Amino acid sequence: MKRVGGKKTRKRLGTLALSCLIVMGTVPMSGVTPVSSAQTTLSNPDFETGDLSGWTIVNGTAFDNGDVTTTSTYWDKRTFDQHNFWHIWGGRGDNSKVGVMRSEPFTLGGDGRIDFLTGGQEDLNQLYVALVRESDGAELMKATGNGTDTYEKVNWDASEFIGETVRIKIVDQSTTGHINLDDVNVPPTPSLNEHVEPAIYNHDFEYTVLQPYQVRGWEVVSGDAFGPNSLVHETEWSKGGDFQQNGSYHLWNFKEGGDGEVGELHSETFKLDRNGMDFLISGGEDLDHLYVALVRTSDGAELMKATGRDTETYQRVYWDTTSYVGEDV
Repeated sequence: MKRVGGKKTRKRLGTLALSCLIVMGTVPMSGVTPVSSAQTTLSNPDFETGDLSGWTIVNGTAFDNGDVTTTSTYWDKRTFDQHNFWHIWGGRGDNSKVGVMRSEPFTLGGDGRIDFLTGGQEDLNQLYVALVRESDGAELMKATGNGTDTYEKVNWDASEFIGETVRIKIVDQSTTGHINLDDVNVPPTPSLNEHVEPAIYNHDFEYTVLQPYQVRGWEVVSGDAFGPNSLVHETEWSKGGDFQQNGSYHLWNFKEGGDGEVGELHSETFKLDRNGMDFLISGGEDLDHLYVALVRTSDGAELMKATGRDTETYQRVYWDTTSYVGEDV
């Protein structure tokens, strides 16, 4: 795990938290329902292809390739605050256009938590993003704009629909408004659900000694962000805000000294002999400065990386590590 830099902005938390790191095998757990033929994530969730690849125009003219844009400001030089570069600006602000667009189908997996950025006029009946069940077209969850083109994050707990085949749909049936969309994060499901013994000692930080706590099985390489005070058993990060960690203990580096402290923490070395990993992560969204990485021991190469999603509530990440089986990491 690395955390470099302590910048904190309106959209980013400056810390990371980690709970329950698992290295998965290839033996299916008995009784697990196989993943359907639908894919398990979105191929173009943030429109960074510069077009509508992975999305289908159902009807109308409110959403087309020309509406996928890198424009960063709108009226009076206000900022969109989009994720990365590209995003879809409904009708490029032309309120007279209407239409419907949807993603490809996917199987909802992981913890069932979905988040995305949206903006535009507020009208839940005519301008909205929906989670739609593929089998009957039912709109399971909906969100509308915020009255401004500046993006705000929407978080859905769709855990009751885990295992179902669904789509993301964006709807504009209003001739007096438009809606924008970017950075749709849906939790992937691994091709096999497995139950194996963890390859990492103290993978879930449950092995502790008290006063002060020690992060046993992990090594602080640099800095002061991951000291003994970062190992906690708090269940809430604010009033009404739950961590939803696995077990009792987890690693919350904000507790050590706030956003200002930096540092790097390594697990023990292990040989990767399985085809996948999953873990819980939370904290700020900054893939360059706040992240968990799979690191090859021989040359220090960072093979895979994941960052938080601007919330202290844990989100599950799955990695397909098939390409690195047999390596020491």
